[in-house]
Amino acid sequence: MKWLAQLFQKSQSVSQVDEVKSRAYVAFTAWGPDGVKHRESKLADVFPDVPEATRLLWSAEFKKIDSEIWNIVQRGIREGSQRRFARELQSKFPFMNKQALDWAWSLASYYAIHG
Repeated sequence: MKWLAQLFQKSQSVSQVDEVKSRAYVAFTAWGPDGVKHRESKLADVFPDVPEATRLLWSAEFKKIDSEIWNIVQRGIREGSQRRFARELQSKFPFMNKQALDWAWSLASYYAIHG
């Protein structure tokens, strides 16, 4: 889990909640050696300073993002531009920064091919 924690160092400012939440989304959905680890456990490992209640709320929202990505892929929007995809996701989940949107796009690409 060290590699994931290093990738997502703590935010420099507590006021940057959206930034931390975006990084938490990427950590929550990350693949790799620790991909089999329970998602909520990954969040606790990488973001131990975020209260558990907040992490649970984020987890529920991140699962909604997963569902929305699937819906978009099934509608065929994946064939459109990444910009259009990002606009649609960000309209529903405004906290998502470029890193989170790029990661969601890569998940959509994977789902479109392997789904």
